[in-house]
Amino acid sequence: MLASRAFSLVGKRAISTSICLRAHGQADVVKVDDFSLPAYVDRRDIPLPEVAFVRDLSAQQKALKEKEKASWTALSADEKVELYRIKFNESYAEMKKGTNEWKTVLGGVLFFLGITGLILIWQKHFMYGPIPHTFSDEWLSTQTKRMLDMRVNPVEGISSQWDFEKNEWKK
Repeated sequence: MLASRAFSLVGKRAISTSICLRAHGQADVVKVDDFSLPAYVDRRDIPLPEVAFVRDLSAQQKALKEKEKASWTALSADEKVELYRIKFNESYAEMKKGTNEWKTVLGGVLFFLGITGLILIWQKHFMYGPIPHTFSDEWLSTQTKRMLDMRVNPVEGISSQWDFEKNEWKK
């Protein structure tokens, strides 16, 4: 009775998760990310991310941040770059710089199409056999001429489109 009351008050999932973590002895190793906090993202359409790139500053970076509060003319160019790198991971030029990823994607697509083409050729040749001779242009023209000579379906079919006096298709 007491256990069921505890489960209903606290929740089965919370208790079972904490018991599992403690049972494996890794309760202090598990790191839980808080996804409700804003995340850093380098994007050209969002120039100012919600949070800085570096969240946990070292002692040197903290000293540099204190130095930043004073006049910027006292900062060297390298220190200004370091301050920029604390706030941002990439500059606009680095974000715009092309990557060679498209080559990998294109190569993968071409490889896939090549394999697919080989499979289709194999299927066409070995599974279905050679294409019948009735698909050749010569055979089709002979068959059409034969149908016209026999005047097949003269009311609305192929023979209705043929001019027998001029021996050509009607215009």
